[in-house]
Parts: sequence; C-alpha cells; structure tokens
Amino acid sequence: MVFSNNFERRFGWLSFPGFLRYYAILQVLASALILLRPDLPDQLCFGWEEVFVRHEWWRCVTCLFSAGYLDPRHPVKVIYLVFTVLVAFMTSEVLEQTWGKAKTSLFFYLGTLGCIGGNVLGGMGGWSLLESAFFAFATILPRYEFRFQFIIPMQARFIALLYACIILYPIVKYSLKGQFFVAGYFALIAMLGLGNYVVLVGIPAGFRLLKRKTLGTSKHAGNFKKAVRESAQSALYRCAVCDRTDSSDPELEFRVGPDGRDYCTDHIPE
Repeated sequence: MVFSNNFERRFGWLSFPGFLRYYAILQVLASALILLRPDLPDQLCFGWEEVFVRHEWWRCVTCLFSAGYLDPRHPVKVIYLVFTVLVAFMTSEVLEQTWGKAKTSLFFYLGTLGCIGGNVLGGMGGWSLLESAFFAFATILPRYEFRFQFIIPMQARFIALLYACIILYPIVKYSLKGQFFVAGYFALIAMLGLGNYVVLVGIPAGFRLLKRKTLGTSKHAGNFKKAVRESAQSALYRCAVCDRTDSSDPELEFRVGPDGRDYCTDHIPE
C-alpha cells in the first residue's frame, strides 16, 4: 500500500483515468465499422510494406482495432463482445480502486505496447489488452461470480483459467507435433500480449502466495514444536529410552528402573 501511494504521488501525472473503458468503446465502434465495411481490417492492420514503404504509420495504432467481433450471423461473437465490454468497465473500476489510477494506467500502457509488438509479429489485434485486464481482475477477485445468461454461475478464476487454456492450446498442440518454432512463435505472441499481467500482477502474486505458504508452514511447525515442548514439560513420567511420556501416550504404563529412571513397559530393563 505504501508503494502504491508513493507511486501514485510521483507518477500521477501519467495517469489516464478510465483508459480501459474508452478502449472498449473504441473496440465496439471499430467492430461496428468492420461490420459495415468488411474490407476495413485490411486498412487497419499492421503490415511491414504498408508501414515502412508506403509510410502508413497510423497502422501502428489502428492495428489494435483490426479484429472485428460484431457479426450478427454469429450470435456467440456478439455475446462475447457485449460481455467483454461490460467486464472491461467493471475491471477498470476495480483496478483503479485497488492500484490507483497511475499504476493502472501503467498496466494498460505496457499492455498497449505489448499488443503493438504482437501485431508487428503476427496480426494479434487488440483483444489481448482486455484479456490481460481480466486476468488481473481474476487475480484480485478470484471468487467474483458472473452469471451467464443470468443463470449459469461461474467464478472469475475459472473464466481466467478457460482463457489461459485457449491461449496455451496452440503452444501445446504444436509442441506435441514437434513444431517447436511454431510453438515458440505462439508463446512469444502470448508473452507480448500478456507481458503486462505477468510482470505487474502474476509474478508478484506468485511471490506473495509462496511467502504465505512458507510462513504458514513455519508457523505450523513452530506451533507443533511448542505443543510438544509444553506436553513434555507437563508430563510426570518420561521413558529414558524412547522419550514417550504419560502425556503423549496416556495408555502407556511406566515403571522405575534399577537406576532410578522412568521406563515404559516396552523398555523396562531386566
């Protein structure tokens, strides 16, 4: 929290409140335009020849909106678009309340650069920015429950897991086929698109989880040793051979040996 406050105070001038909301609205408008003009993605997508030969530099930005999903012939795409936009609005608010506007803006700036890099390599479109934002949301509120069709409940962490499986599918598929170059290409695209999540959210969350488990294990071990020590201190009899006591084994019988020390019935000297 102190780090977030310091970051907000020092870099607040870089913040862009509501960045994801505006981005989602532009995605809807781009999808609507692509619906009216099916050839529009060719005018928006990144191309080496178009950018460096024809000097159409705007493609470095418009490539983020080159993937249209609004198609009335495919209701699933329309539902996906509506769901994504609604979640984008909610995600934007949650991230800004949790991180502050400056860090949230940095998250989206890095995601935008990653999306542009992915488009330079292979025509990614701009949906990875929305997906990385949802992964961040699912990390912060993993048990938040969405209701598909207002009936089917599903927690955010499971939706994020489904997204992860979709992203990993081509990587695993081509790896099993031995086409490691193609698998590496898809892995690089995924890392560019989700690098902002991995660096700013995924890795810190992993360290926190590991630290919590380590502290929990140490605390449990400490409590166990403390309980054993207290039990030993409260015992009346302790076997000189096996160290069992009347507290640790109430049903065990003890005798005093010839040397004056206590022995359990299993180790009484003859």
